[in-house]
Amino acid sequence: MNFPSVHIDVSFEGRFHNGQASNGFVLSLINEFPSIRPLAIVLKQFLKERGLCESFTGGLSSYALILVIARFLQEQTLSFGAGSLLFSFMDFFGNVFDPRTTGISVSGRCYFSRLTQTHSWASSVGNTAGLEAQVYYPATTLHPYRRGGSGLPYHPMA
Repeated sequence: MNFPSVHIDVSFEGRFHNGQASNGFVLSLINEFPSIRPLAIVLKQFLKERGLCESFTGGLSSYALILVIARFLQEQTLSFGAGSLLFSFMDFFGNVFDPRTTGISVSGRCYFSRLTQTHSWASSVGNTAGLEAQVYYPATTLHPYRRGGSGLPYHPMA
């Protein structure tokens, strides 16, 4: 009998790892944005098929993916179905967002410039941001992100 492989992630609590707190944070995001779940499933498979779903090999971890999806959903003021959200997400992060110059803050509900680095974001924003900063650029100052004068939020389907 041939069984499919099952991938698991074991998390330990420690000085540089906040697995239980991260889990609680993700659960609160899922409660706030129910669309995270279907988007994460589809996007995780999309990344897996391209070898981009593991952070230790240069891909995007599940936690980082959840944060990116949550940040995107924070900007959506109109109600879209999962399909429209998926296409909007792919368009925004594929064509508009520049990760070389821009970071995200889910707890700050903003995009920020990575070019201005003056102090540690984790120590100035609080514990939840510290969890987020472990994935995204901890030594940056929060600045609203603007691109070409249009700024965000991004609503291509509107």
